[in-house]
Amino acid sequence: MITTQDVYDFCLKMLQDKKQFFVFLQGRGGTGKTHTIRRIAAALKPNQYLLMSATNTGAIEIGGETIYKALKLPLDLFDTDVINYKHCPDLEFVVFDEVSMMIGEMLGILDDALRKKTGKNALFGGCSILLSGDLRQLSVGDDRIFQADNWYLFDRIELKKSIRHTTDQEFADHLSRWAEGEVHPWDLQFFKKRELCPDGLDYKTVAQAFLALPPGKNAILCANREAVARFNEAVVKEKKPSQNVLKTYRHVLEKKMEGVRGPPHYEEQEEDGYFHVAVGLGVLFTGQMVSTENFRVKSGTHGVILGFERGYGSIVKHLRIQIHGRPYHFIRQYTQQPIYGNLRSLVSLRFEIVNSYAFVVHRAQGMTLDKVIVDTSNGLGTAMGYTAFSRVRTAADLFITHLPKKTDFSELRHIITADELVNRALAEQPLLDLMPKSEDLAKENKEAAT
Repeated sequence: MITTQDVYDFCLKMLQDKKQFFVFLQGRGGTGKTHTIRRIAAALKPNQYLLMSATNTGAIEIGGETIYKALKLPLDLFDTDVINYKHCPDLEFVVFDEVSMMIGEMLGILDDALRKKTGKNALFGGCSILLSGDLRQLSVGDDRIFQADNWYLFDRIELKKSIRHTTDQEFADHLSRWAEGEVHPWDLQFFKKRELCPDGLDYKTVAQAFLALPPGKNAILCANREAVARFNEAVVKEKKPSQNVLKTYRHVLEKKMEGVRGPPHYEEQEEDGYFHVAVGLGVLFTGQMVSTENFRVKSGTHGVILGFERGYGSIVKHLRIQIHGRPYHFIRQYTQQPIYGNLRSLVSLRFEIVNSYAFVVHRAQGMTLDKVIVDTSNGLGTAMGYTAFSRVRTAADLFITHLPKKTDFSELRHIITADELVNRALAEQPLLDLMPKSEDLAKENKEAAT
């Protein structure tokens, strides 16, 4: 079985020998993909590598940047001629994480961008490329990636040994089956034992069960934002904060109109969601933020609200949050937006924060959590069940809300489904064997002896 050390050794050997390679590192949750990427980068000089991801969360996890920021890509991805690339002739190794979030044309755009960035008219600018991710987690964002001309250049390396689940091999075996959409009769009993509301979903019961969990990185994972809002409200209500609870939207626009005097107008952006604010409520950072003390917080960090101030009218402007036992102050992040129509200025003000009780499943990608309650009451989307269930280390750390259908194990398919397109694409992709063959070992031993 291929290990993270095998992948590390292969990449370093190919780079040292100046041999270009194209590899897709496929691995289920907890198999060590992020750790491997960080190790390879640590062995190289900063000007030799570029770490990128399709999402801000993924970029922070690997210590890199989003592809837009790393390559200075415009909003119109196909207008790459206008980019003033920083010339990087020493660039040799490029990582693209969260490959399932790639748009169909991204490999072609990456090829074009790297040719210009390195100044070399060779495939991907002469750089070796490592794509990384778990195509079985959630549904692929754009299945055209499998039809891209450059996709078939990539050999697959698959990490199968779960580092996260080493203490519960039976649970690890369940997850391996569920990742491919395979359910067995005994799975029904497995989930019945973990059902919190056997007679029907009750938000109060789930909230009480969540608050009774031992302190740690715990979460209620949901299929959609509507469920997230219901569960967060239920937990906040059961916590009974000592002061009134405010609801503040994560994203606010500051608008100043041309020719209009007076203060700017502030609009809360409902589509980006909201979170509850009160002293003692838990929060989760969904993106990188920097405190006024210049403390940089990465995505996935948990904290507790110690206080807040209003601004922009009645909107929460400032938060004091305790992180790892220390207080830090945060204000909404300021970003100048493109101006349209008769606007004099348009500013985006954001908190990269949600309540740390319930959130949608995709926010948990890449996380290892202590305890998880998965809302199964209305089913789960393609590959969503496997993604949610694999966030914890053992079966004892997993709970579900309610199974509406539990008379036959085949009905579990409304919470355990695989993306058949992904299964076919992986089956067709060449698998790179990193294990040395016996004749290669004999040759190496003979050379070592001489």
